[in-house]
Amino acid sequence: AKRAGVQEYIHFQRQDFKDFSSKSKYGVIVSNPPYGERLMTEKEVRFLYKDLRAKFDSLDSWSMGVLTSYYNFEKSFGKKADKNRKFFNSNLECHYYQYLGPKPPKQEKV
Repeated sequence: AKRAGVQEYIHFQRQDFKDFSSKSKYGVIVSNPPYGERLMTEKEVRFLYKDLRAKFDSLDSWSMGVLTSYYNFEKSFGKKADKNRKFFNSNLECHYYQYLGPKPPKQEKV
């Protein structure tokens, strides 16, 4: 962000999403949670995605992106993505699910 000259507009934070809070009305969260490939069981991943949905619902004017290879993500998350992009992480097929919140109002120029 610093090299691109956008550090005043972007905030990076690494933490458990359950602990996340913000005073900002609008924002974007991009998450790369465990896929269930080696760190968690499939059952644990489903519960994780349900918890992620609860956090997303509490940030109702935010947008969210989730990177995962979990084949049943949208069902576990409980919501169909607004956009879905396929990509590969090495030889692992993954998807980037985008959930778009409302656009912030345009600021008037002075």
